Amino acid sequence: MIKIDIFTNLINPFDIDDMIDYQALDNHIEKLVNQGNNKFIIGSRTGEAASLTFLEQKHLLRYVCYHYPGLEIYMQLSESCTKKVIKQIGDLKDISEFAGYMIELPEIFSLTQNGLIRHLDLIATATNKSIVIQQHKQNMIAVNHLLELKEKHENITGLITEVNSTGYQIIRNKGLGLYGIEEMLVQNEINNYDGLISNLTNLSYKKYRELITQHNDLYFDFFKLIVKYFYQDNIVSTLKYSLSQSSNILYKLRLPLVKISDESKDCLLYTSPSPRDPKTSR
Repeated sequence: MIKIDIFTNLINPFDIDDMIDYQALDNHIEKLVNQGNNKFIIGSRTGEAASLTFLEQKHLLRYVCYHYPGLEIYMQLSESCTKKVIKQIGDLKDISEFAGYMIELPEIFSLTQNGLIRHLDLIATATNKSIVIQQHKQNMIAVNHLLELKEKHENITGLITEVNSTGYQIIRNKGLGLYGIEEMLVQNEINNYDGLISNLTNLSYKKYRELITQHNDLYFDFFKLIVKYFYQDNIVSTLKYSLSQSSNILYKLRLPLVKISDESKDCLLYTSPSPRDPKTSR
């Protein structure tokens, strides 16, 4: 069995008043914990950060940290403005129980390497918690600059990358974790990464781990099929629609659902791949 850390982008259920449904959240977290999940990210895209105020996100973080002290919790901060990120970090200093921050680099506009270094340098100085950097194709930090930042700030612990670059493998030998996402994993060997940032583990963490760690082409082909259909539509809406179709999960969700094709739905909800099943064939 391949050993790899899997971080789940935690979704947020809402009640009829468009408030966070903490009872449904408890049921969801407990289900995933019972399946073996112990690493979660709050404030991610599947967590509907855009639909929550920062105060709501803070309350959510405090709630999860208080009720689930044994979990490894990261807070994702996606503001492009350095000052705003540092202010958010300051506003969260009264919550000490979470592990660290996923700092997302700007995705819409480009920064120079000096701009990226300055941005991350100031953020890392503002906290002693672990920082995992999430870069995008629009803003990629050079390996040598990343290593310089790591040498200056011990709390910079990892990099999430959407780019298949052998150049980033060197950081694994320098004490930095290299994390991928599902779309990258279908193009690479899983052992190229120290961990995976997942939007799919919300569906079934136990089955997900089995799929990506089996040394079996059939299982991994099925995993690639799930990724293919999951990412063809808006991530949040697809996930919500899939979850809303499960008889075991009843969520009232804040944003409207986008219906996907029956074929996509069947592939997303199917949980028992078989050699005789055409859905798992190449």
